[in-house]
Amino acid sequence: MNILKITCYLISKNLRSFLLLLFQMMLSAIILISLIGKVQSIMDTKAVVNIFNDENAFYFTPYSYYDSDKIDVNEILNDQINANHKICELSDIYLCDTQGKTFSVLGYNDEMILYSNIRMKSGHWFDKNYSQDYIPIVAVGNKYKVGDIININSIISGQIKPAYVIGTIRDGEYVTAFNGGGSKNNASLGNLSLPIHCSFIVPLQSKIWKSFHQYDSKNYSVESSKIIIFNKEQSSDKVYSVLSEYGDVSNISVMKKNYTIQNNDFFIANSILLLVFTLLTLTGIGGVNSMINPEIFMTINNG
Repeated sequence: MNILKITCYLISKNLRSFLLLLFQMMLSAIILISLIGKVQSIMDTKAVVNIFNDENAFYFTPYSYYDSDKIDVNEILNDQINANHKICELSDIYLCDTQGKTFSVLGYNDEMILYSNIRMKSGHWFDKNYSQDYIPIVAVGNKYKVGDIININSIISGQIKPAYVIGTIRDGEYVTAFNGGGSKNNASLGNLSLPIHCSFIVPLQSKIWKSFHQYDSKNYSVESSKIIIFNKEQSSDKVYSVLSEYGDVSNISVMKKNYTIQNNDFFIANSILLLVFTLLTLTGIGGVNSMINPEIFMTINNG
């Protein structure tokens, strides 16, 4: 009881100082939480994107004034570079089940599926040995479990296409996704990885798995950005000279360096702020301690 009286007495006598101390402590806590969250975000992003570490891979985003549907990147590369390459694509699509429910879905082409490194909650990622008659899908969140079957109604043909849940990932898990463009000087790994908040990841236009196609979707939108993978011998200068006419292009190895620089700047700035506010907080706590003296105890006890 006396401790409570002492606390109330000190606050009433030094209200501004206590409010300032509380504000400093809150700022220190917010900065510390921000740093911890940033570390987790970096780990999640690198876990997804590191699969491209040993590849001669480029991130390409067409300029906004181009109609991306009319830019055939594959044709451009065949005509002007004439080198073996693979293109990773993803699409935002909407599928409907037989009950009329609509699902927001992320569609990966074969190359994107093969170059994905996503942490599974249960089950497994797409396997080339999958041989069931159902379309394999990965569910996001807790609504579906491995083994569930969802009957999808093809919008154009009206055909029923059963999909089989082969694995699940948590809602908000980092996956390969495209987050705008950027020149080779400022694009970073943050452009290649985002938390997922849709219902499923599905194979789209696949030549390996049973899959969904454009005509199955209620709404279909191919992301204009792409990841293009060349043989290691392919010159980066040649890729830049050809693709930069049509959009922003960055080597993923350069994006990794940019990401490291950006994160270092973030940690330096926030660490300095955390140090300053921590020192101010400790100084304030020391000031509070100096206020507590025997006379205060005597006054309260006698009161």
